[in-house]
Amino acid sequence: MVFSVDSKVKEIYEHEQGRAVLEQYLPKLTRTPSFQMTLGMSLRTLCSFAQWKLTGEQLDQLDQDLKSIQ
Repeated sequence: MVFSVDSKVKEIYEHEQGRAVLEQYLPKLTRTPSFQMTLGMSLRTLCSFAQWKLTGEQLDQLDQDLKSIQ
């Protein structure tokens, strides 16, 4: 499976390398009480919320890191 910022958070989180990428860019995500509510969202949507806002450069780098997962 190829991951990207358009993948669902749940799909990324369920993959060991994907989870590591999430932790790198959004280290508090999995420890927040609302984490379960984010699982059905795309990562792009999640990163548009003020709490998880990433710059365009960060989002591009995150996308590249996700796409490089084997």
